[in-house]
Amino acid sequence: MDKNQNAIVSINGSITLMETSIISALEYLGLPKTEIFSDVKQRITVFKNIEDVLVLLDSNIKKDSRYISKFFAAVSAGLFDAALNYLWDETILQLRNRVSQYDIEYFFDCAVKTEKRSKLKSIEDLIKVDDSELLIGSKEIGLISSIGYKLLEDIKFMRNWASAAHPNNSDLTGLQLITWLETCIREVICLPLENITVRINTLLENIKNSALSSKELDNIVVFFAELTSEKTGALANGFFGIFTRGDAPQHCIDNVLYLAPKLWPLISDDVKVQFGIRFAQFGANGDKDKQKLSRQFLEVCNGLQYIPNTIRDSEINEQLAALRRVHESFDNFYNEGMFAKQLVNIVGDKLPSQIIDRYVNTIVYVFLSNGYGIASAADPYYETLISGFDSRASMKAIVSLIRDDVALKLKNRKLCRMQFIRLIELVLPKITAPMFKDFIDKLLKMDLATASTDDKVKKQIDLMRVYIK
Repeated sequence: MDKNQNAIVSINGSITLMETSIISALEYLGLPKTEIFSDVKQRITVFKNIEDVLVLLDSNIKKDSRYISKFFAAVSAGLFDAALNYLWDETILQLRNRVSQYDIEYFFDCAVKTEKRSKLKSIEDLIKVDDSELLIGSKEIGLISSIGYKLLEDIKFMRNWASAAHPNNSDLTGLQLITWLETCIREVICLPLENITVRINTLLENIKNSALSSKELDNIVVFFAELTSEKTGALANGFFGIFTRGDAPQHCIDNVLYLAPKLWPLISDDVKVQFGIRFAQFGANGDKDKQKLSRQFLEVCNGLQYIPNTIRDSEINEQLAALRRVHESFDNFYNEGMFAKQLVNIVGDKLPSQIIDRYVNTIVYVFLSNGYGIASAADPYYETLISGFDSRASMKAIVSLIRDDVALKLKNRKLCRMQFIRLIELVLPKITAPMFKDFIDKLLKMDLATASTDDKVKKQIDLMRVYIK
């Protein structure tokens, strides 16, 4: 038996002895003693693999990773739900550290699209950004990859509903914990920044710090062609934020006025619509200076057509963001109903035209539930909203199954898959296009856990999108 095997046997014996002592104390105190600790074999699984995972960490980072130490201690005690909580705390701490080294205003512009953005000024305000916003903003500016974002969303979901952060009866395994630890280390703590992410940060610094020459500006325009749709949208948000805050020096404004119209054709309609919504929100909040600047930005970019006809869409947009936040919080079962009711009152019998994609996607996302139970107070309102979908919105609801957030729920939770079938039943009477009806028939014969990532499904949805723009 080698040294490592001896160490495992030693740990095994120590854990068993400690657990026996704790159980005796619980018995003496008259407290529950069953279903408290994870199985010793599951803990050994973590111990066997943790060294191979931690070797990925730089020693300077490792020596300050106190939550990983707490993770190890919780695993040793057999409290896997607490270990998951500590792992998530370390991940969020490290992600905030990465964000703090980047252009913080650019991050806020990409992460927070609601009125809350106006309250975020400096690195000290980073703690006010919730975990979902932190992940989205980090993905948009390139601090984590799209794949990493999906993996971290999965861990966040489990942290919310299977860790010590929330009452639960879930059984976690040692293999799950060690896999999640490796994911957090690889996808956050040790992930090198992409070259294009570094270049965007440098670009923003240059725009803010000096008046750029025509040649320098033209070189930046050439660089735009290298950006993905997600990156162009994020950079456009950065330009919009710089321009509308009202405190940028003139040379910075001049740089943005030259670059923004060149970037505009490369960004998606959804991003453009959000700029129009923010214009309306500035007006609704009485911020006339920012509304004036946002209109000037849209005018320069030839985007005035994206300003909503009324402030109604902006109100709905704000309510959708609030509903999603409460849906993802610990107390969603208690609070979700009042937010859903308010959305029903605002929407009435007229669908929001300019934010229809965001509207449908949010309704589908919350209707699927969190996978652990249905928010009974909110569910009737969701049915009302879905019943109000027209044919186009109904088809958008069906194809939303390949969106990252929806796909994650369908992959991991049986209840969410059952809810999606219920969704199909609600919208099916509104769908008349033979292509979509055939697609739904095939979909109902598939396993929804894998359908959202099936290449054939994605290809067919791409072909159908032209009919629901």
